[in-house]
Amino acid sequence: MQSVRSLSDRLEQQARLNRALDLGRVPDPTSRILRRLHAENLLGGTLVVAGTNALYAYEAAAGVHIGSDLLATGDLDILFDARAKLKLSFAREPPQRIMDILTAVDRSFRRQKQPHQAVNDSGFFVDLIKPTPRPPWRPEREEIGTGDLTAVMIDNLRWMESAPKFEAVAIGTDGAPVPMACADPRAFALYKLNMGKHDRTRDPVKRQRDVLQAEVVAQLVRDTLPQLRFTPEQLRSFPLHVVAREREALDPFFSGLP
Repeated sequence: MQSVRSLSDRLEQQARLNRALDLGRVPDPTSRILRRLHAENLLGGTLVVAGTNALYAYEAAAGVHIGSDLLATGDLDILFDARAKLKLSFAREPPQRIMDILTAVDRSFRRQKQPHQAVNDSGFFVDLIKPTPRPPWRPEREEIGTGDLTAVMIDNLRWMESAPKFEAVAIGTDGAPVPMACADPRAFALYKLNMGKHDRTRDPVKRQRDVLQAEVVAQLVRDTLPQLRFTPEQLRSFPLHVVAREREALDPFFSGLP
């Protein structure tokens, strides 16, 4: 017990130092939600962070800060890999429902009319998303627990689901560590670039931001994560015609393409 208290004291001291140095990046309630998902053994296997919040993992691994204009968001997208087997928090016990985790973090979270979405009193949204099955009529799990959020199916997300997983530890605005799990940053860059340039159904302002996020992550990988290489082998989860279509846009950032 003494060692646990000592470790807790050290963590609190480090958190205070992180706050004093303004190192905290991941805002509340995102940071608290991710910690709870990690504690339930859901983060990194069954669930991964998707969308803008993944940038916190990439910048933490690279030791840089991405501009706040590209990080601003009022929601948290969680990608549900229905193929993964649920990891149990404790022996023979089912994992908590996502809604139970959200209300433990903030009691004001409530499920919306859209069954994939929850929102709190501050207007912060959590969306559970998943790829459209192949074939579309193939039965797949849509929720973690009975009566939980039901994942909405989105085309082309299969790319992100199949991409290698990337894990890092970021720092929350409260100064405490935040475990992060998301898609490989190279996959993120290609996905965002393709969506920003070619998804005509998407809002033009969001499409422009998609391209900027893709370029920033691509440059981050090139300049600060030399252990990650952009090679055909790393892009096997993406359609070949997409890789070929984005070759010219990616050339300034990567090498190794045939």
